[in-house]
Amino acid sequence: MIVESRSRDAIAVQSTCKLNLFLEVVRKRADDYHDIETLFQEIDLKDRIIIRRADAGVEFTCNIINLARPGENLVERAAARFFTHTGIRGGVAIALEKRIPAGAGVGGGSANATATLQALDLLFETKLPLREISQIACSLGSDCPFFVLGGAAVGHGRGELLEPVSLPRRAFLLVIPPLVLSTAAVYARVSPDLATRDSVRALPLSKFESMNVNDVESAIFNRLETAAIEAEPRLNEIRRTFERAGIPRFHLTGSGSGSFAVFETLTKAVEAAESFRSVRGSLVNNAQAAGLLKDTKVFAVESLGRAS
Repeated sequence: MIVESRSRDAIAVQSTCKLNLFLEVVRKRADDYHDIETLFQEIDLKDRIIIRRADAGVEFTCNIINLARPGENLVERAAARFFTHTGIRGGVAIALEKRIPAGAGVGGGSANATATLQALDLLFETKLPLREISQIACSLGSDCPFFVLGGAAVGHGRGELLEPVSLPRRAFLLVIPPLVLSTAAVYARVSPDLATRDSVRALPLSKFESMNVNDVESAIFNRLETAAIEAEPRLNEIRRTFERAGIPRFHLTGSGSGSFAVFETLTKAVEAAESFRSVRGSLVNNAQAAGLLKDTKVFAVESLGRAS
């Protein structure tokens, strides 16, 4: 979370999102969740959240209408949990300005929820320990605690058990089509394979710590990628567009639908984004591709380190 402005009665913050540079599904648990090993990397694509004190309740608005349904957005739920946990009397009006597409595997909603908890902690001066904020965040989503930590971290369990790591600064091309994948449906396609798999791929952390992008490329892995494509075959059109744009190596993040490619510098990521957009523009006469690609979001982004 990044604080933009703060006064006694209001606070404005930015919430980020993440990529999964590595994601292995270790086992299915008795509670129907899955144990994973993952490498989270925070990136500088951001939403904006403005919170103002109010007399009572939680009033929530969003620039994306279908994300503003009462009681369904994680921001609204995070605020309710904060007031229940702290016992504070009062209320807030929260406005969420979304730029990060929903359902893309980049944790935008989880980051919104976590930033809301952190912003409320500052606004009401409750001074909750980070561990306590992480516990509340975890009740909202498995990857929410990562956004309390930020930077880069290895995640275990459901992703909530975190070990911070230091990785070199890198740039990414991030492509997010207008496809919302069900995380549960994607994991369901992986589960039957877990019983027959002889070994679990280990996280090659030293390769991610390398300055060499080729080392990083060889280490990136996502066990959910095949399952996501089976669940949503239209992802293959995005893959073909990467290839047509001269970007042969690209990877799904989380359970999708977002995909990314890694670069040494932001300049190179911007060039790749321009190539992708150019290819997208050339496909306007391809009805099947154009319908999907027209609303596909393309971003050149950089990794973020952990806030001091």
